[in-house]
Formats: sequence, C-alpha cells, structure tokens
Amino acid sequence: MKIKITLLFLFFISAILFAQKNNEITTAIDSTNVKIGEEIKYGIKIKSDSLSFVEFPIKPFFTPFEIIGDKPVDTLKLKNKFILTKEYSLINFDSGRYWIPPQKVFVDGESFFSDSLQVQVFNVKVDTLKQPLFDIKPIVAVKKSYKGLIENIFLITCLITLIVLLYFLYLKFQKRMEEIIDEQPPFEKAINALKDIEKEDLVKQKEFKIYYSKITEVLRKYLEEDTKVSALESTTDELLKSLRKQKKEGKLELKPETLETLKHVLENADLAKFALSQPESEIAINDRNLIEKVVYDTKEAIPEPTQEEIEATATFKREQLKKRRKKRFQLVGLGSLIVLVSISIGSILYFGYTPIKDTILRKPTKLLLDGKWIKSQYGTPPIFIETPKVLLREDSTNKESTIYFYGKNSDDFRINLTFLKVDKQTNEKKSKEEKEALLRKIMDFEIKSLEEKGAVNLLVQNDTYKTLDGTETLRLFGSMDLKNGNSIDRYRFVSIVFPLDEVKISLQIIFLKNDIYGNQIEKRIFDSLEIIRKI
Repeated sequence: MKIKITLLFLFFISAILFAQKNNEITTAIDSTNVKIGEEIKYGIKIKSDSLSFVEFPIKPFFTPFEIIGDKPVDTLKLKNKFILTKEYSLINFDSGRYWIPPQKVFVDGESFFSDSLQVQVFNVKVDTLKQPLFDIKPIVAVKKSYKGLIENIFLITCLITLIVLLYFLYLKFQKRMEEIIDEQPPFEKAINALKDIEKEDLVKQKEFKIYYSKITEVLRKYLEEDTKVSALESTTDELLKSLRKQKKEGKLELKPETLETLKHVLENADLAKFALSQPESEIAINDRNLIEKVVYDTKEAIPEPTQEEIEATATFKREQLKKRRKKRFQLVGLGSLIVLVSISIGSILYFGYTPIKDTILRKPTKLLLDGKWIKSQYGTPPIFIETPKVLLREDSTNKESTIYFYGKNSDDFRINLTFLKVDKQTNEKKSKEEKEALLRKIMDFEIKSLEEKGAVNLLVQNDTYKTLDGTETLRLFGSMDLKNGNSIDRYRFVSIVFPLDEVKISLQIIFLKNDIYGNQIEKRIFDSLEIIRKI
C-alpha cells in the first residue's frame, strides 16, 4: 500500500514538472529606463506543445501605462515545440518608478500569469542656459498662384470659341441647305411650295388669310425671279400693269385669259387678307389650282434666254455666292475675335497684364515660381532649403569644396550653394568685433568672386540676416552689370555666408534686376533657409 501511494505521488509530481517544462511563459521589454512619452516594447512569449491551445489576454491591463498599439501573435515552430510571441507598445506621461502588472494567459484552459517588470520614467531635462530659446516663427504668407486659374481660363476660352465655331458652322449648314433650295429653278421651287401648302390643310382649318398670303407669295416670288418684275412689293394693279408692259414689249408672251385669271385670284386674295372674307372651301382650293396654272402659263410665255443671258446669270449667281460666303466667314471671325478679346480683357483686368503675358510666353522665372517646389537637405552640417528645382552637386578636384547649383553662368537665374572646408583653428571662439571682422572679410571675398565672374558697376549693401533656426550672419545684396551675349544687363545678387567650425557655407542667388518673379523666388528661398548648428 505504501509503495502504491509513493508511486502515485511521484506520478503527480512528474506530471506537474512535465506541464511546467512544456509550457514556459516569459516577458521582456526593450528598456527599463525611458523618458516621458517614449515608447516601450513589451512582449509575452509562451513555449508550448504542438497540441496546446494558447490564449493571450483579450483586454490586457497595463495601468499606469497606456497601450498605443499591438502586433498580431507571432508563431515560431522549433522541433516539436511552438513559440508564440505577443508584442504591445506602451507609453507613460508621468515620471516615476512603475511596475508593469502581470498579465493572465491561458494554456489548455488553465490560467498562468506573466512576471511583473519595473520601469523608470524620467523627466526631460531642459537647460535654458545651454539650449537657446528662439522666437516664434512668423506667419508665412502663401503666395497665390494664378497658374491653374489662367490655364482654366484658357481652356474655357478654347471651349467657348469651339462652341461659337460649331454654332456658326451650324448656321452655315442651314444657309447651305437654303442655298440648295434656292439653286432650284424658280418654276420647280414654286410648284413644290404650292404642293407643300396644299398638305397643310389650311382650308379645312378656315385659315383663309394665311392660306391666301402663302399661295400669292409663292406666285409673286416666282414672277419676280423668272419675269424680272417687282412683284413682292407691288400692289395687284401695279403687278398687272408691269406684266402687261412686259407683254407689250415682247418680253413675256402671256395669254389674255392668263392675265384675267391672275387678276381674279389676286383680288380674291386681297379680300381674304384685308377684308377678312370667308370664301367657300371649293373656291379657295380652285384659286390655288389657278395660281399653279398661271405659273405653268408664265413659264411657257417666257422666251428662251440667249447664251449671253445664261452666262450673265451664272456669273451673277457666282458673285452672290462669294459675297454670302465672305460675309459668313467675316461673322465667324468677328464672333471668335469678340469672345477672345472679351476674355483677354477680363483676365488682364483681374490678374494684370504682366502675369498673363508671362504665363502665355512661358517666362522661365514665372514657371519656376509657379512650379512644384522641393525642400531638401544639402551638405554637412545639413542645411534645409526650399528651391524651385533640385540643386545639382559638383565636387571640387581637391575635395575641399562641394557646390550645389541651379543654372549656368549664362542663365538669367542661378543658385549656388557652396560648402568649403576650412581650418578649425581659424574659427575658434572670438570676440564680437573679431567675428564681425571675419564676416566682412568673407563678404569682401564674395564681392571679389563676383568681379571674377565679370561683374562691373557693383552697388553693394548689407544687413543682418537670421535663419529659421535663429542663426545670425551678414547678408550682402545689391546690383551689378554682367555681359550677356552681345549686351550688358543689370542683375541683382544676394549672398549669405555662414562661417561654421569646420566649414564655410555660402548661398548666392543671381537674377535680372527687373525680374519681379526673381524677387519672389529669392524671398521664398531665404524664408525657408534653416541650418542645424549655430555660428
């Protein structure tokens, strides 16, 4: 019996040891000493059997630390074991010594606790004597760019012009269709017009005034075109008188009964149009038929034209067609010109003449100003600067200097950023007077370098300049004459030099003096200038 109890005790002990051995829980952090607001990486690692079910805390409790993030469980297989790791990102904003509380995890339904860890959170020391305080950076005024708006105006102008052109083309098409109709012989045109009036059923609608106005207008147009009498603007008596005169002169061989028929129809039409008479429908229909007969009779009564008359008529038609086409094109051109002039004047009044002109002509400095600027870091110690284009690097042959530049010596706008290595002994701590003397010596060197580039008639000024980081130095600026091809142009230059411990940093900008965009680019570049170290 004692042996059995002993064996059973040994079995449970071995089972517990086996469980502890097969399920190992460890915790770790990346640092036990951190600053306020510094992130801590906290991890829980579980080593278990392949058949074990592991569950990490769903809502972990880390007070006084805050959870700012966590990562998914990472699983690593090692022979017949699994290593599961869960990582949390913690943070604390109060200084002091704190304990990260143990975390409860489950393995095969059984709970286990991780170890607690101690963390020291330190305040951030600020020594105002060693760390200088800088003024609040001024509000940077954002320059309004009209590039996008001007492009939109240009597109709208093109669209409006296109619409106007399409409208005039439509009118041209309509006119052309009318010309095709007009090109029909007067006789065919009159007969077709009478048939169209018949289809309108004006007689059934008792619209006799409109009906007689239309059929007599067709007749009068035909007579005026074919017989060359003034029919449209003549009264009934005047028209009949002109036709009788044509017959008497032998120009029109009309039968007497045709003239009587014409007189009868025109009188009925006058009664319907001016006296508002209501004739019988049969009479109205018969009058249309009589007009059609008058048209046929008149066509037969017209003598055949001579060859000279045919040629004269053709020449006249051609001249008339040319005049109509010329007038149409003039209208199209005038409409387009009015639209373009109106938009141009409006744009100039709103934006000004110079921006519009420079945008259309694509002035280089205007394109630089309106383009996408790039803020980059250059040299050692690093200097941060925003420029319209990335500055290209050029190393000297003796490795003593490094130049970052934009533009060539022949260009109207150029930027030069130079890093020149100097003897550290020459820049030991000096008095204020010695430092100012050094700066002026450097400025003299800058003037000499401009003269070496061919500058003459230099007008030089200087003032104090402060960067965004508080670094102060002297700024050299003014104007000079430079040879540009066969001419000599007036340029503006700005030069700033920072004599640091082991390097001299020089920033130089040159552009045409009357270039308003160059002034804006200069200001924007210098407003963005920032270096890491103090002078």
